[in-house]
Amino acid sequence: MGMKRKAYISILTGFIILSVTASAQISERDLAVTESILRFIFSEHDAKEAVEIAELKKKQREIEDGTYIAPSPKDPFFDGSFLDDIKSIEAKTYLPFALSIGGSDPPKSFVEGLSSKKHPVVSKEKFKQWPENDPDFRLQLATGELEPPILFSVRKIELLPSGVLLVDVARYCGPLHADFYKYKLKRKGEKWVVVDENHWGAA
Repeated sequence: MGMKRKAYISILTGFIILSVTASAQISERDLAVTESILRFIFSEHDAKEAVEIAELKKKQREIEDGTYIAPSPKDPFFDGSFLDDIKSIEAKTYLPFALSIGGSDPPKSFVEGLSSKKHPVVSKEKFKQWPENDPDFRLQLATGELEPPILFSVRKIELLPSGVLLVDVARYCGPLHADFYKYKLKRKGEKWVVVDENHWGAA
């Protein structure tokens, strides 16, 4: 029995994207690979923040023991504002990833299992066709009042002869803005693990 497919072309941020909806389910492998990539990205964010907080706390200790040398008289460490910087980093949340795998929506339970307050993940239906020619929209976007989700699209997963998976990912962030990544994953035990990330293009 032939599988019914419905294809539609949508114009988004200057790109033409072919979106395919199908009755077939996304494979367990593709779900596992997508989860590994997202958790890798989230861990990178968390690691970067941990370094920033460690540097701030190091300077705090240096101030307390009298060894800190200020780069300027207006250094924020002397008025205590660095404590607000630490709190701001700890409370930071990222824009939601609206997830698409091969043009399809992953299961709701899968999306909810990946999502957290700091790193929200939603279905691709949450990603809207933003009216880029609307002046009110442009003003809200420019002032930061409007923060649309990022369409995180896993476009292709290819198994290389070496046993390595090569994954093509695009992040559509808004009008005239997209980033493209290549990930390599190797099988380690029961999991696929990211071993390389290559940011190969932006528009």
